[in-house]
Amino acid sequence: MKYVITADQKFYFDKHHSIEFENLLSDKELAILKKAPLSLRDSIRTNPEVKKIVLSSRFVQIAKELTCAKTLRFGFDQLYTLPMKGEGLKTLQEMSAISPLACGFTICLEGESERQTSPNNAPFVEPFAQKPGNVVFFKPDARWDLSSFVERQKQKFLLVAFAELVSLYVYQEQDPFTHTLKQLGYVFGDRLCEKWHPRLI
Repeated sequence: MKYVITADQKFYFDKHHSIEFENLLSDKELAILKKAPLSLRDSIRTNPEVKKIVLSSRFVQIAKELTCAKTLRFGFDQLYTLPMKGEGLKTLQEMSAISPLACGFTICLEGESERQTSPNNAPFVEPFAQKPGNVVFFKPDARWDLSSFVERQKQKFLLVAFAELVSLYVYQEQDPFTHTLKQLGYVFGDRLCEKWHPRLI
C-alpha cells in the first residue's frame, strides 16, 4: 500500500528539517527489530527480517515524498543508544562516509523519553523519536545538538540513512565506521554499487 504524506507534513519538514511520525511501525515489526541481534552498523546485511522492514516501501515512499527525490539508494543503518556522548552541533552528513545523503530517519526501538522536544524555532533538530514505534525523518544537513541528550532517559534506536542515486564513499574523520566499507571492496572515491547499496524501488 502506497503511503502518501500530506501537504502540511511536507511543509513542516521543509520548514523545520525534521518530522516525527507516530506509530509508523506495527507491533509485530517493532517486536522483530527488538528481538533481532542488531549490529552496530549495517544489520540489513546479516538479517533478512530487518532488511525487509528497513527497506520497506513505506519508508522509501515517505523519504521520496519528503525529499522530492525520484530515486534513492540505501546508505547504511546504525544502532544508537541514548544518552549519547558528544558536544556541539553535528549533522548526519558530517558523520557519514557516504556522500551525498538524501535523508535519514530513526526508528525508536525501546525506551520512552520524558524530555521535551526542541522548540520549532531552535537551530537544531531532535533526530530521535519520543517512544517505541515512532519514526523521525530529518534532512542530512540538519544540525543535532548532541549535548542535549546527556540527561535524556536511555533509549535505543535504529538510524537509517538513504543516499542520493549517485553517491560516493569518502573519508570522513567523524564517522566511526569510515573504513568499514573497505571490507566490501570499496576504496575512497568509489561510487556506491548496487550489490551493497541498492536502489530503492
